Amino acid sequence: MNESSNEPATPPVSPPPDSAEPTGNMTEAQRGEKRRGFFIHLIVYVLVIGGLAYLDFSRSPEGKDHWVQWPAMGWGIGIFFHGLGVFLDSRKK
Repeated sequence: MNESSNEPATPPVSPPPDSAEPTGNMTEAQRGEKRRGFFIHLIVYVLVIGGLAYLDFSRSPEGKDHWVQWPAMGWGIGIFFHGLGVFLDSRKK
């Protein structure tokens, strides 16, 4: 390449807009994906907390010192806000 030539430099190419950026107008497909993600999250919650409850109740003698309510409440709060974000956002058009 001849550096002494007077050819104009090519301008930098900007990347295409990111389709993951939130916009005010969501398509029905995007709303469906958000709902699907929420229900997957909910199913995983039920399965994991159910397994933890089984372990907790099967290993604690006579119903003492149960701990499963703490992860259930903590994760449940996350599920609640995930649901709010999905279903309140999907009501906006």
